[in-house]
Amino acid sequence: MYIKRGYTITSRGCPNSCWFCNVGPLHELPITEGYNVLDDNLLACSEGHIRAVFDMLKRQPERAMLTGGLEAAQLCRKPWVVDLLREARVERMYFAYDTPDDYEPLVQAGKLLRAGSRQRATRRRATS
Repeated sequence: MYIKRGYTITSRGCPNSCWFCNVGPLHELPITEGYNVLDDNLLACSEGHIRAVFDMLKRQPERAMLTGGLEAAQLCRKPWVVDLLREARVERMYFAYDTPDDYEPLVQAGKLLRAGSRQRATRRRATS
């Protein structure tokens, strides 16, 4: 209601209960149309919710943005999300880096994302 047109919030909260954060417990919300997802921790949501959000993003005329922040450790536990990111033509995404413990999952998430990019490039060359 009070956010910019095209921005959407599909969940609120986070299950991690970090000492420095007070976003509260995770709640999945009804999915409304938009290309910029502002969720606190989208990847902590259920698989059904995540897939529904990416289905919605694929319908948008603008390229998707995930500016609410993603948790790299969640991406590492859910590598199937890499395909959803590609299919939704995500232009921009931000990952949280709140504590030193976040570094290694961030590195691993980067490797997953790069591997997905190389697979796409290899498939394009093979079909050309």
